[in-house]
Order: sequence, then C-alpha cells, then structure tokens
Amino acid sequence: MLYLCTSLPENLKCEQEALMPFEYVDYSTCVVHGYIHARNHLMQNYTVEEVNMDKLAIRFECKEFKTENT
Repeated sequence: MLYLCTSLPENLKCEQEALMPFEYVDYSTCVVHGYIHARNHLMQNYTVEEVNMDKLAIRFECKEFKTENT
C-alpha cells in the first residue's frame, strides 16, 4: 500500500493513495520495490513544485496476506 503524506507542520497527514496488487517472495523484495513504486508514483503524478510546496512524501508498507494454502 502506498500512502501520500504531507509534512507541513500545520497539516501532517497520510492518506491511502494506491493499493499495489503485487506478490513478492520475501519481505526484502517487497521493500525494495516499494521504494521504486513510491519514486515512480511521485514523479508521474506530481510536479516538483507540488512536492516542494506540500512537502509530499510516500509512505508504504508490505503486508503479508494469508491464504488457505499458507
């Protein structure tokens, strides 16, 4: 999951921006790809001016989902 966060002192908040439907073999791979997806999401959806003005950052998390077979 990717969360778009603002770091303005008067408006600190994070909102869910996207659910990335990817499956990874391990946590390390998920984390590395999380950084890549976060970078790409910021660059494709926001201008440098928007990132600077709103102090935007992406927070992400890797979650394990259990299935019937695991």
